[in-house]
Amino acid sequence: MSKNALLFIYTVIFLSACVLPPAQDMRIPTPLRAPAVNYSNATQVEEKKEEPRDTTHFQDTPRYPLTLSSVGGEVKDYIPTFAHNQPLQISVEALPLPAFINEVYGNLLGVSFEIEASLQAKKDLVTLRVVDSQTPIQLYKLANQVLENYGVAIVLQGDMLRFVPSANNTNIVPPLLVTGTTLPNVPISHRPIFQVVPLKVVRNTQVAGWLRQIYNNPKLQMIEDPERNAMVLLGTPELIRSAVDIIGFLDQPFMRSRHSVRIEPVFLSAEELTTQLTSVLASEGFAVSGGASSGGSIIMFPLKASNALITFANDASVIEHVKQWVKTLDAPNSTINKKVGDSLYFYPVQNTQAENLAKVLTPLLDGVVAAATPNTNRPANVPNTTPPTNVSPSTTTSTTTTTTSRKLVVDTNRNALLYQGSSESWAYLLPILKQMDQPPKLTLIEVTLAEVTLTDQEQFGIEWLAKGIDLGSTLGGTLSTIALSTSNSGLTYTIDNAGQTRALLGAFASNSRVSLLSSPRIMVKSGESATINVGTEVPIVTSQSSDSSQQSDSTILQQIQYRNTGVILTVKPIVHAGNRIDLDINQEVSNASTNEFSGIDSPSIFNRSIATKLTLNDGGSVLLGGLISSNSDTGDSGVPILKDIPIIGSLFKTESSNKTRTELIAIIVPYVISNDAEAQEITQSFRERLTVETTDTVSSTVPTATVIPNIIQPLKQQTTP
Repeated sequence: MSKNALLFIYTVIFLSACVLPPAQDMRIPTPLRAPAVNYSNATQVEEKKEEPRDTTHFQDTPRYPLTLSSVGGEVKDYIPTFAHNQPLQISVEALPLPAFINEVYGNLLGVSFEIEASLQAKKDLVTLRVVDSQTPIQLYKLANQVLENYGVAIVLQGDMLRFVPSANNTNIVPPLLVTGTTLPNVPISHRPIFQVVPLKVVRNTQVAGWLRQIYNNPKLQMIEDPERNAMVLLGTPELIRSAVDIIGFLDQPFMRSRHSVRIEPVFLSAEELTTQLTSVLASEGFAVSGGASSGGSIIMFPLKASNALITFANDASVIEHVKQWVKTLDAPNSTINKKVGDSLYFYPVQNTQAENLAKVLTPLLDGVVAAATPNTNRPANVPNTTPPTNVSPSTTTSTTTTTTSRKLVVDTNRNALLYQGSSESWAYLLPILKQMDQPPKLTLIEVTLAEVTLTDQEQFGIEWLAKGIDLGSTLGGTLSTIALSTSNSGLTYTIDNAGQTRALLGAFASNSRVSLLSSPRIMVKSGESATINVGTEVPIVTSQSSDSSQQSDSTILQQIQYRNTGVILTVKPIVHAGNRIDLDINQEVSNASTNEFSGIDSPSIFNRSIATKLTLNDGGSVLLGGLISSNSDTGDSGVPILKDIPIIGSLFKTESSNKTRTELIAIIVPYVISNDAEAQEITQSFRERLTVETTDTVSSTVPTATVIPNIIQPLKQQTTP
C-alpha cells in the first residue's frame, strides 16, 4: 500500500475522531392542554343567572293524572276491528241472505261471525247497490241497517258477531252484571244491563247528585253503594256508556286543586307566611281558604312540623303569582328588633371541612348578631366589645364557639355546622356560608428536569511495542495494559523502525453532552402541600463510638440514617379566583457516589436543589436554571519508575485531563382543575401521551413483543367509547 493511501486513511480517521457525538434530543413534553383564559367575566355572568341560594325553596308536589277531555254527545254503537281501512264498493242483486252476510262481513270487512241455523234456511234475496265508495265503518252500519230491515239482529260474543233473528233478540240472554269502569263488549241491543263503577277520588253521594241532574231519564237508575264508595247503574247500554264516561270525568280532584306547589320559607314560619299571603291575595280579590272544606279558588295548608306551606290553585299562572308574593314576603327584616327566642339551625357542609368554615366565620359572628338585632341603647359610635372566640382544633366530635346570644357547633363526624341564634342572624350568616361552601380547586404541577453535562477529556501518550520482546517480564507488566487505550475515537499513528521496534503515538480527545430528562407530575388541592419522591434511600453513617468492654476487643457503635436520593418535588399551590396560581416549590435532584473526601464508610451525596416562590397563570410556564457545578480531574498512568523520570518520563506514561460542568434546568407548568370534567380531560390527555419507545440497542436484544405494550393497552381500551 502506498504512502499516499496510508496518509489518506489516517486523515479520515483523524477527522472522524474530532467529530463530537450528536447530543441527545432534549424533548420537552408537550402541554397537556392550552393555557386557560381568564374566566372571571364568565363566572360573574353565570353567577347572575343562578338563583340566589338563600331564597325560598319551591318544590313541585305529586299530581293526580287528570282527564282533560270533555264528555258529551251520543255514544255510538260498538264498532269491531276491520281487516283494513281502504274504501269499499258493493253492488249485489238477488243475493240470498246468508250469502249476503258472508260477502259483506266476511269477504269485504274481514270480521269473524256466526249465523244461527234458523237464518241459514232463509230464502230472502237481498239487493244492494251503492254508487260511491264507502269506508268500512259506513259499510258496516249500512249492512246492519239492511239486516235489521230483514229481521236480523247482531249479538256480540267476545270478538265474534252472531247473527240471530230479531224476534229472539230481546230474550236471548238475561241482563248482565258488569263490574269495572271499562264496559266490556256487549250485544248491540236495548236489553238492560247492570254496571258497578268504583270511585277513586270523590264520594258516591256527590256523583249521584251530579248524575241525577244530568240524566233526567227513567231508563237510567242510579244506586249508591257507600260501603264500597261505588255507583251501581241500571239501564240500556247506550245510557250506561254515557254515564260511565261522565263519572270518569267527574271522579278526579276538584278544579281548584289541579295545580299545587310546596313552599319552604327561610326567614318566616309557615303559619306567619300563610297569614300574610292570605291577607295580600284577598286584598287583590282572590278567594283564599285555609282548608279543603272551605270554599275558594286558592287553598293554603301550612305544615308546622316541617315548616312548609302547600298551596293549591286551579291555574298555573295563579301558582306563579303566589310564588312572586312569597319571594317578596319571605325576606329578612333587620329594622325591627323582634324579641323572639333563639332557634337551632343545621347546615351540612358539602364541599369542604366544617371546622375550617367555623374558624373563618367565628370572628364575624359578633358583627352578624349586632347587624341582625341592633341595640338601640348603645351609642352609635361604640363598637361591640364582645371579643371574638376562635375555634380551636379538637380531637372530639364537635367544637363549640359561644358568644352572646349565639352558639356555633362543629360536628366533625357529620361534617356539619349547628348554629343557635335568632332567625335574623341566621339570615345574614347563611348567604356567606353557602358561598364559602365550594369545592376547592385542584392543581396539576408538571416539572420537567433537564441535566446538561459537558465533559472535556484528553489523553496523550506513547505505547512501545517490540517484536518478540516481553517487557512485562522485567517491568512487571505489559506496556499495552498501562498505556493508551486503543479505541475508535482519537488519533492513532504507528511508526515502524526497520520492522524491529514500533512506537504507537496516540492522542485521545472526546467531548460528550448528556441530557437527563425527568418529568414528575403531582396533583394537589389548593392550599395544601404535596411531595413526590422517586429515588433510593441511601444509608449514611451519622456517628461512631467505641464501647470498651472487659475483653481486649472494643465494639464500634455506628448510627445509621437513611437519606432519600433521586428526584424529590414538594409543592404548595394557592389558586386565586382568576385562575392565577401562587406556587411554593422545592425541587431536589441528588444521587449517591463513592466517598472520596473522608475515611467514613458512607457514600457522598451530590445534591442540586431549587426552592422558590412564584406566581403563574393556568397553563403558563416558567424556566428555572443556572445551577452549574464544575469538576476538574487530572492524572497519569504508565510504566512504574520510568514514567517519573523528568523530561523522558512522558514517553512511558499517559496523562489524562477531565473537566465536567453540570447544569440543572427546571421547567414548571401548573394546570388548574376546577371540576371533575377537567380532571377527566387532563387524565385522557396524559393517557394519549403515553408511548412505548425503545432504542436501537434494546431492539437488538429484546424481542419486539415485549410486555410494555400490554401494560398500556388497557388504558387505551378504557378510553375507547
